[in-house]
Amino acid sequence: MTDKQPRVSIIVPAYNAVGKIERCLRSIQNQTFSDFEVLVIDDKSQDNTVDIVRSIIDGDKRFKLICLKSNCGVAEVRNYGLSHFKGKYVSFVDSDDTIHPDFLKIMIDLAGRDNEVPLVSCRSYDCLDWKHVPTNWKINEEAKAEYYPLNSNFDYDKHYCATCWSSLYRSDIVKNLKFDKTLFVGEDTFFWAQALIVARGVKLIELPLYCYVHYPESTLHGQFDEKRYSEIIAWEKVIELFSNNNNVDFTGKLKGTVYTEYSTRLHDKYYLDVSGKYRKKLRQKALRCYTVLLTSPLSVKTKVGHFLFIVSPGLYKLSEKALNK
Repeated sequence: MTDKQPRVSIIVPAYNAVGKIERCLRSIQNQTFSDFEVLVIDDKSQDNTVDIVRSIIDGDKRFKLICLKSNCGVAEVRNYGLSHFKGKYVSFVDSDDTIHPDFLKIMIDLAGRDNEVPLVSCRSYDCLDWKHVPTNWKINEEAKAEYYPLNSNFDYDKHYCATCWSSLYRSDIVKNLKFDKTLFVGEDTFFWAQALIVARGVKLIELPLYCYVHYPESTLHGQFDEKRYSEIIAWEKVIELFSNNNNVDFTGKLKGTVYTEYSTRLHDKYYLDVSGKYRKKLRQKALRCYTVLLTSPLSVKTKVGHFLFIVSPGLYKLSEKALNK
């Protein structure tokens, strides 16, 4: 890694990533845009992740391997990266995911020659497992990007990114931000919301440039427990963040769509909680949420759908497909 300030820094948290991280790092090495640095931060892996990383990045000065002395969790690992990156922009790539060869090129072009756009985001390509990762990843090169200012007309359902990855952040908007280490799920949702407020908007391109790979052993796919419930807390933190910020007009479509996203998570977690431990609490939260949705400028179909959940979660489940046609 050279002393010259790179245009982009990429933070890659790694923990027990054998069988996954090579594809991730190769996809970064194969970028058509080359002015970047990569901080691979190992969170005290118990397997051969470190050895694999060393063999892959050997001789590539754009990469730096950092080995933490104790296991901290992904939030703290990303925070470490935020304290040590040097780029004008920063992005995050999880060790089990990959990015399109033109990911950085397209994103940095959207940021502008003079780095005038503080937050750029793209869509993700979801894969059930690594066998479905595209080898010939074609994209629509004519896709256009649009800038969406953060105001009362911002559609959070359509224009937000649920994760910290698939985005490019200008260094000044994240210099005072941290990932919330108390959140096991949703810490990236909360981080992106914080960045959006500082940036005052986002430039979004409707292209899947980031490949998110689902693994059964991940936190998102395990048994419903307190860790997975923390996604609800993350969304409540997002609502509190918008509600208490004087620079955000948390009314109209913005408020309605944020509460819609929150309400949808409440529904999802209700059905995942087969033990029933959290169901009463989730329904109570959904009822309070609905009182907000009722006065929001949302479609009748959306309001009816959320009302059905309040009346009967079973009926709501049966009607989901019909309402979404």
